[in-house]
Amino acid sequence: MSVHLPILYALEAQLDLNEIAVWNEERYGSEHAARYIDYLQSQIEERCQDSKKNHAVPALPGLQYVLVRRKSAAHGHIAIFRRDEHAINVVHVFHSAQDWQQRLVDESSPK
Repeated sequence: MSVHLPILYALEAQLDLNEIAVWNEERYGSEHAARYIDYLQSQIEERCQDSKKNHAVPALPGLQYVLVRRKSAAHGHIAIFRRDEHAINVVHVFHSAQDWQQRLVDESSPK
């Protein structure tokens, strides 16, 4: 039996989810946006717990990601997270069409 860790969303991840909600609301309406954010968060939380669905971020050791999409051939969202013994910390949620790996590398580079 595996232990489910609490899921915490960093401020950046919360802002990403807000942008996703706004985009969906503008195109499909507020009900659709709310349903999609609920779906996205529930899938992120479920998949982050399942190590079989986790992938390492190649350029940044310690970070992992999961892909969430409704249809296998469609775009979706990628949740970037860090796991420790106490929690799973979601640090970003990107659209799968974004160059999310380069953005993470850019963010982690010293300014």
